[in-house]
Amino acid sequence: MADDGTTVTMKDGVRFGAGSATSPNTLLTDERGTNNYYTSAATSGTNYARYTYLAGTGIGAEFIAGRDKCVLSAIAGNAHGNHSTVEVTSTGRVTGLCTGVRGNIVFATDTAVTGGTYYGVMAELFPAGNTSALPTASNACLCCSVPTGTALDLVANAFSFAGADGTGKMIYTHTAGGTQHGTIRVIINGVKKWIPFMQAE
Repeated sequence: MADDGTTVTMKDGVRFGAGSATSPNTLLTDERGTNNYYTSAATSGTNYARYTYLAGTGIGAEFIAGRDKCVLSAIAGNAHGNHSTVEVTSTGRVTGLCTGVRGNIVFATDTAVTGGTYYGVMAELFPAGNTSALPTASNACLCCSVPTGTALDLVANAFSFAGADGTGKMIYTHTAGGTQHGTIRVIINGVKKWIPFMQAE
């Protein structure tokens, strides 16, 4: 039922849709399937241009709040499954955090999680068959950190790690002598490894 009280009829498992996999709507050059423009002068609270909420109450199913898919059947110039941008204008700033993409898993208050595997962000290169392969000289990466522009090259960091420091923690500062300053724990092929980091270049 819609917000105005009217009933929305479901057809082929879709409540709102345009076209289908076998009969898609055709986009011409520089056309968009959907277009939404908003502006907000709010000085408090949180404003969403788009908000999707899915309450997963079934057992054993997979629940996805949002899914974007781009299928290439020809040689394209560029392709993106999803492209998110925050544009900071000459008069724009933030006083807190600004992210192009943010992955957030919220765990229930004071509740122990006893199963499953959880990633804030998961990057995956997925071969659809046993013989699928990238070119030998491929530049494929699971994660690419690209500060564009000379000014950003001087100040941008590739990654940021934050957490409690100590034995058994994700970050452990090495106390012995030598040039190695500590280690960061990672998982490689399901096995714990430790990447050393130095106190100076």
